[in-house]
Amino acid sequence: MQALLALDERQAKIVDDPIIAESVVLAQTSPAFGKPDGDWQKEFLDARLGPLDRGETMASLAPRVVADLVGDDADPAGIELACACMASVPEASYRAAMTSMLGFDLRKSLGQISVPALVIAGTKDKNAPAPMVKKMASFIPNATYVELEGVGHLVALEQPAEFNAVLGDFLRMASPASGSNA
Repeated sequence: MQALLALDERQAKIVDDPIIAESVVLAQTSPAFGKPDGDWQKEFLDARLGPLDRGETMASLAPRVVADLVGDDADPAGIELACACMASVPEASYRAAMTSMLGFDLRKSLGQISVPALVIAGTKDKNAPAPMVKKMASFIPNATYVELEGVGHLVALEQPAEFNAVLGDFLRMASPASGSNA
């Protein structure tokens, strides 16, 4: 839900304003990250930040992290782009992004999503596992759940044609016809 329900101030605005969007797409995400002092959360942060603490750079860390995020048969160009993007992120920004997830919990807001929602999961996603994403979708009143076989956490970069097809189908069905060209 990071894309839909951004950070603090904006979270409240988006959750409380039911007409801010006509539809939403929640791709490989979760409604919560759990408790800040949880074992899984600590392991997650150590895996992401530990190498930096030991002197690695974003450029040296990027290929390993991206490889851990993707599933089967990922598009090589997408992997290259993901690595380049991650390598270019300032270390302080990356650290802030990773630690900002601690305590993130908007599970109670799922039922308030009143617009059509496309919820996408990948069967190889270790960060937002498909069963958890499917459960999240079950709490959204007008959700369409799509599970992509063999895909990890970076679907748009791993399988861009498949992602675009699913997204295009959803947007054609979810968008109301309007204007004289409808």
